[in-house]
Amino acid sequence: MGLCTWLTGILSTLLFAVPSHAAEPEENPHQFTLKVLTLNINGLPPPLKNDAAPLMERIAEILRQRRAQGTQPHIVLLQEAFSSASRIVVEKSGYQFIHAGPGSEATSGAPMPRRSLAGMVGLPDIPQSAKLVGSGLYVLSDYEIEQSAFQTFGDNACAGFDCFANKAVMWVRFRVPRFGHGVNVITSHMNSDRSAGVPVSMRTRAHAAQTDILARFMETTFDPGEPLILAGDFNTSFPPRLVYFRSRVVALDSAEICLAMRAGCRIGTGTRPEELLYATNDKHYYRPGQRVTIQPLLSVRNFREEVDGRPLSDHTGYEVHYALAERPDERLRQVSQAMP
Repeated sequence: MGLCTWLTGILSTLLFAVPSHAAEPEENPHQFTLKVLTLNINGLPPPLKNDAAPLMERIAEILRQRRAQGTQPHIVLLQEAFSSASRIVVEKSGYQFIHAGPGSEATSGAPMPRRSLAGMVGLPDIPQSAKLVGSGLYVLSDYEIEQSAFQTFGDNACAGFDCFANKAVMWVRFRVPRFGHGVNVITSHMNSDRSAGVPVSMRTRAHAAQTDILARFMETTFDPGEPLILAGDFNTSFPPRLVYFRSRVVALDSAEICLAMRAGCRIGTGTRPEELLYATNDKHYYRPGQRVTIQPLLSVRNFREEVDGRPLSDHTGYEVHYALAERPDERLRQVSQAMP
């Protein structure tokens, strides 16, 4: 059975399924609720953004307060953590395990021809490979990260001002205590649209090239027996980008499933469906594993408040709570292996 056919069957099942394990998912060692937040913190370096420390302090404080209440996301995916002020969120949010994406000098994959930025943004002749900042990606985790990998988009898959950042796709794998199975998370921050400062054809081609890299990375990185969560700032609110992204990236849209499940998945208070679906650049997708099922229980946009009249970021947070459950046939297999 092909992967697309398998996922289509999973989707058809989920559209009519109400999770029986939603009430007390953490009571059973074969079930678990995983809370994942993606947040572009708009941590641009000065002079692009000044006096950001109070905003970063508040983001970190919210996460610490939620930890004190026992409601914190287990995994936080940050984008645009470029500035020194961004370290406040990374270091003061209360997470034991921190994994940084590639820096400005990192490379991965096959070497790509180096081109000049001059013709792209009207700047002096600077090698495109001379990145001024890294990927801006971080994973903050309550669970120890056992494996990781990344793929930089490289010199041929960027457009305009985005080329100054070493943007990438990053994978981490961790194992949830008590649940016992590995969980995979992939995140990225893909090429911006209008703010890239180049014609639409150039930035659309660059985004398509990044989509191809992401799709290949997904198919070669992790064990398909384990579930995958794909979340980040994919910059897909421009419809042609979204259409191509959905044609190449084989995964289920968490918002579509959550809205279709009705009784099985809640939309957070104050969150509008359009904030979760196609008009947003921040997205959550997922894949069930062959040994572990996964489906959303809650979808919410958060981190909306202001500090002295300034929003915390030019993005809101997008948090999804996922129900993970070991497949019954996997439990039977383990029992049979344990028998003498």
